[in-house]
Amino acid sequence: MTQRGGWALVFPCEVPPAHSQVIVDADSTGLSQLQQVKDASDVQGENDQIDPRFELNLSEKRFAEDFSPVLNGCDCYCCTHHTKAYINHLLNVNELLARVLLMDHNCHHYFEFFHSIRTSLKDGTFQKLKEAIVNNR
Repeated sequence: MTQRGGWALVFPCEVPPAHSQVIVDADSTGLSQLQQVKDASDVQGENDQIDPRFELNLSEKRFAEDFSPVLNGCDCYCCTHHTKAYINHLLNVNELLARVLLMDHNCHHYFEFFHSIRTSLKDGTFQKLKEAIVNNR
C-alpha cells in the first residue's frame, strides 16, 4: 500500500450487530468529504478506479486541515497519535515517517480484517461479514 503514495485503508472489517443495518458512519471513514472529492473534476487517473470507502489518499489537499485520525476507532499507533493533516504534511514534504506511519496503520488494519475473517468463520457469520463489506462499496 505505501508504494503507491499516501494511501490508507479504511474499509469496514467487522460484522455488524445482528439488529443493525449495514451502514458506515460518515465520520469513521470521512465519507462526507469523500463524496465531494468523488464528484470533483480534479480527480483523475488512478484515483478514478479507487473506491474512497476502502482507501484514502492522504496526500490530497483536502486533508491538509483535517485534524481527525486516519480512521476513527482504529487503535494503531498512527491513528491514536497523529492526524490526517500531519500525515498529509509529512507526505507533501517527502518525509519517510509518513510512509512508516501509513504502513503501521495499513498492517494493523489488515491484521484486524483477517482476525475478523477468522472469527466470522469460527462463529458462522462469514456471509454477514462479506455482505457488510460488499454493501459498503
